[in-house]
Amino acid sequence: MQSEFGKIVQRGGGGRNDDFSAQIQNEFLKLLEPGATLLNGRFGDTRTLPLNSLIILSDALSFVKSVNTDMLSRQDLISAGFIPELAGRIQLVDRFIPLEIEHFERIMLDGEATVVREKVNFCGKLGITLTFEKDAIHEIAVLAKNDGSGGRSLNHVVNLIVDTELKKRVFDGDVKDRDVKTKQMIQINKAVVRSIFPVNNGAKPRCFGFGT
Repeated sequence: MQSEFGKIVQRGGGGRNDDFSAQIQNEFLKLLEPGATLLNGRFGDTRTLPLNSLIILSDALSFVKSVNTDMLSRQDLISAGFIPELAGRIQLVDRFIPLEIEHFERIMLDGEATVVREKVNFCGKLGITLTFEKDAIHEIAVLAKNDGSGGRSLNHVVNLIVDTELKKRVFDGDVKDRDVKTKQMIQINKAVVRSIFPVNNGAKPRCFGFGT
């Protein structure tokens, strides 16, 4: 939804009251109206019931500043370009705290479907033992935080690191026997991360292209 709300709001103040913005907002308004709602879709009409919804807008409203509170008021939404009807249906708008390094580390390590576990399992199917050292996890978290695009950059960083190591140690080189090349251990540590993402002291943090 963030990309759609990004079409509604206007940075620098002043609402976008054009027809395109109003059309998008009226579609969202149907989802928040009390009572059954009839939605017109490409496969026919669908009757839905309103639900309590959590809408995550990423940084679509990051430029809106409230003076006395971290929570945004309905007037803040209207000044950013929301139509009054839609702003009135949104009961609470709050800001998430920025992700810190420890949060990025938890995203990579906690749970069953993390990008780190995914790459370990993928390499395991090739007969390769892939491990990530703690200092590598920390270094990747620092890169993601400096990028400023949230957890989305973790997939890019981890995939690039692992793919680079696989290309260098498995799919390239002089060994022609695939079984010999895959029956090995690949250890990702801080040095490996920095060899792929060098630290440029004083330089602007590298952006991985996920800023919104």
